[in-house]
Amino acid sequence: MARRRVDRSVGVAGVTSEPSLVERGPRRKALPLPLIVVSVIFVAVTLPVVVDGGPLADDYHNCIRPTEVGYDGFLGESSRRLGVVRPARFVEIFTIGSLCQRVPFGVVILVPLGLTLLIAFAIRGLLRDLHVPGAWPDVGGAIWLLHPVGAESALWPSALHVPLGLLAAVWALRWYRRERYVAGTVAALAAFLSVEQTILALPLAVWLVSEGEGRRRSTLWCASAAGVIAVAYALGPGTDPRAAVPLVERVTSIVQDPLWYFEYPAVGLGLHSIPLAIVWAFPVSVLLLAGGAWLGVASRRWLAIGEPPTGLDRRSLVRSALAIAALLVLVNLPLMTTVPRGHDPRSARA
Repeated sequence: MARRRVDRSVGVAGVTSEPSLVERGPRRKALPLPLIVVSVIFVAVTLPVVVDGGPLADDYHNCIRPTEVGYDGFLGESSRRLGVVRPARFVEIFTIGSLCQRVPFGVVILVPLGLTLLIAFAIRGLLRDLHVPGAWPDVGGAIWLLHPVGAESALWPSALHVPLGLLAAVWALRWYRRERYVAGTVAALAAFLSVEQTILALPLAVWLVSEGEGRRRSTLWCASAAGVIAVAYALGPGTDPRAAVPLVERVTSIVQDPLWYFEYPAVGLGLHSIPLAIVWAFPVSVLLLAGGAWLGVASRRWLAIGEPPTGLDRRSLVRSALAIAALLVLVNLPLMTTVPRGHDPRSARA
C-alpha cells in the first residue's frame, strides 16, 4: 500500500483548510486544456497586431535613439533620468534597439507576447501548488490573459518590464512556498527591479502563500530584498520630476484628488476602453460577445472546469477579503504617493 501523509493546504489568506490525504511522490500532472484553449484564442486575436504592427512612440524612441547617440549615450540619458530605478528598462532598450531595424517589428512584439503567455501558465502552477481543485487554476491563468493590462503589455515592447517583472514575481512565490529561499530571492529581486509595485506587495504575498516553518523565513528573505531595493530607489531616483518629490508631499498626495481613486481602476479594468471597443465594432462586437458567452457556457463541462471551490467558513472569507484588500493597497501605494499621478496601471513611472 502506498504510504500517505496528511497535508494541510493554505489558501490566499494563509488560512489552513481541512486536512486532505495526498500521495507521496510526484503529483499527477493534468493537461491544462482550458488554459490552452484560451491561449490559442488570445494568440489568434492578437495575431493581426503581430503581423502588421509597428512601433509606438516609446518603441520608436527606443529603436531610433541608439542609432543617433549610440548605446552608451542612450543608456547614459536613461540613467540620468531614472537613476537606479527599474533597470529592467535596459532590457527593453537592448531588445528593441537590436532587433527593430533588422527584423519585422512583429518579431519584437513576440517577446512580450511570449512572456505574457508564460505568466498565465505560471499562475496556473502557483494555484495548483496552493491545491486549488479541478481546472480552476486554468481559469486563474486565463483571467490574466483576459485582463486589459495583460493584453496591453503583451503587444507593447516598451512595456516589456511589466510581463518580465510579473513572471518573476509569480516564480518567486512558487519558490518561496517550496522553501527555495535563494531562488525565490533572485526572482523577487528581478521583480523589484522590473515593476516597482511589487516591492511592497510581494513580501505580504509570500507570507500568504507560504506555510509551516518556512513561512517566516521566506517572508524575511523577501522583505529584506525589498528593503534593499526600496532604499536604493530612494537614494538614486535620478532627475525625473516624479521621482524628486519630498516625502511630505508624497504622503499628502494620498488624500488629494479623490476622483483619481475611481478613474484609475476604471482605466485598469477596461471599464472605459471595452465599451468603446464594443461601440467601435458594433454590431459585430455584440454578436461575438454573445457567441463567446454561449460557447463558454456550453464548453464548461467539456473543459471539466467543475464547480467553484466551496467550504470556506465566514471567518475564512473575511480573512481572505482583508488579505486581498491589503494586497491591492500595497500594489497601488507607489502610484498613490507619486505626484503628479498617472492614470496608466502599468507603472508608477510610465
